[in-house]
Formats: sequence, C-alpha cells, structure tokens
Amino acid sequence: MNRVTLTGRRLGKAIPFGEGLRGIKFLLRAPYKYPHEGQGKEASTVVPCLIFQCSEELRALLLGDDKELWIEAEGRINRSSYEASDGVRKYSTEVILNPLTAFVSQR
Repeated sequence: MNRVTLTGRRLGKAIPFGEGLRGIKFLLRAPYKYPHEGQGKEASTVVPCLIFQCSEELRALLLGDDKELWIEAEGRINRSSYEASDGVRKYSTEVILNPLTAFVSQR
C-alpha cells in the first residue's frame, strides 16, 4: 500500500500549476527524531508536495503569505521521470496529498 502521513511547516511560497492553475505545489519541512548516542536528536526533511482539487478555503491558506502554516495530510508517493531540454532523463519524487485529509492551521 502506498500511503504516507505528513506533518510539518510549509517552506517558501506555494505555486499554482496545471490546467486552470487548479493544482498547488509546495515544500513541506517535516521534523523527525532519531536516536543519537542515547539521546533523541531532532532533524527534518524537505518533502515536495502536490495537491489537486482542494477547496477554495484550503487553496487560499496554502497560497497565502503566512510563514507559520502548519500542515497535516495523507497522500501517496509518486515517482516520475521526464526528459530535460538537454536530453538527460530526470527523475522526481513527490507526495500527492489527498485534499479531503488535509488539515491546515496558522500558528
């Protein structure tokens, strides 16, 4: 089963894309803890996310200027490839979020 749950803060600005600009791309900074010499150290990873067909309220929050936007959502990992203008095959991995499970709050 390809299912992931993410929690974190949006990094930078979200970008509308696609037909009618109905999709939104953004980066999510997801913190996690890992054991290090007996103590839990905190780190984070940056996850590229896409969301489609979201409500106008969710769209306004994601595209807004709030830098303290906290996002929790479920989605699936998507891996794709394309040929760049220089002829080299490029690969990308992103999480496609389910708009029905997205929870966004301003802290």
